[in-house]
Amino acid sequence: MNDVSLPDALATLKFGSVAEQDPDSQRVRVRLPELGQLLTAWLPVLSRKTLKDKDYWLPDIGEQVAVLLDARGEDGVVLGAIYSEQDAVPVKSAEKWQRRFGDGAVLEYDRQQNQLTVSGGVKHVVVDTQADVLIKAASSVTIDGGQTVTVKAGSKVSIKAPATEISGTLTVQGAITGQGGLAVSGGGGATVSGSVEVSGDVKASGKSLVGHNHMGAHGPTSPPL
Repeated sequence: MNDVSLPDALATLKFGSVAEQDPDSQRVRVRLPELGQLLTAWLPVLSRKTLKDKDYWLPDIGEQVAVLLDARGEDGVVLGAIYSEQDAVPVKSAEKWQRRFGDGAVLEYDRQQNQLTVSGGVKHVVVDTQADVLIKAASSVTIDGGQTVTVKAGSKVSIKAPATEISGTLTVQGAITGQGGLAVSGGGGATVSGSVEVSGDVKASGKSLVGHNHMGAHGPTSPPL
């Protein structure tokens, strides 16, 4: 077994605040109060993965971080940010995972309630993918658009359900094709502006348009031609 000589002083753990950022390389310089406000060299920020999968997260200026420095204090790595009295923890629950952003947006998962929540300052949610997207729920799916919900498709939109209910007015700008019949009740009935062409019979209050007769001077007339 080869002898390995170790330096007199090993790596040390220090705490400080981020003074400068280098977004291109995910490195920062840290001010260390314990060492007379010493400003470190550019130190990489520890990431979970950097090869095939990549994780990018840069501490903010002034953020409290833990730094591991070599024996001479010339090189090291930023292990991550830490909470303090000034920057208190936002959640006090061992059952929750949360990521809170500076604009107020919040991602949270509560494993006790089995609930994933996206809330706060999120103004736009974009899912841009070339794959199929499947939303599958055990009971119900609710979409609350506030003002407008727009669905766009290159060919068609299919709704497969035993019944479809629309509470409110329905405006169709294209043709309507029905294959299972049409029933209208309540309200003001049905109004059609324009021509109506029917291949079968039309009945009003039980009277057939095709087979009805009128009473003439000499008796009932023949059905309309």
